[in-house]
Parts: sequence; structure tokens; C-alpha cells
Amino acid sequence: MVNFKDVKKEDYLEMAAYSIDLRQKILSAWQNKEGTQRELAKRFKVSLSFIRDFLRRYRETGEIAARTLLRGSPLEA
Repeated sequence: MVNFKDVKKEDYLEMAAYSIDLRQKILSAWQNKEGTQRELAKRFKVSLSFIRDFLRRYRETGEIAARTLLRGSPLEA
């Protein structure tokens, strides 16, 4: 069992971005009204917050690729 008090910040693994292929499938299903955001999250085994953020960003920018962030740079809101 892992004692999280002993885990240092630098020991965390960075999560990889979801693939473009998966993002396209999610977007296509959403555009075809194949379910609610919650249903799409369950269907594609991603979090509801990912679906919400992904679709919001798509509506605002038209981008489906993951944002690229440099280490140490602040996130843009």
C-alpha cells in the first residue's frame, strides 16, 4: 500500500494526453447527438470533466489537439 505522505511531487507521473483518434471519435459522437456528455464519458472511458473541457475548448477554438504546456509555465485560463 502506498503512503501518499511519503510521495514527493517529483515522483508523480505526468499523464499522457488522449490521442487525436479518441478525441475525433468523441467529437463525432457528440456532433451526432449519440448521448449526453456523461454518457459519452462512460462510453469512451474518460472523465466527465475531460469531456466538458474538451468540448468547451473545441467550441471556443475549433481545436481538438491537446494543449502543449511547457514545464513551469502558467496555464492559460
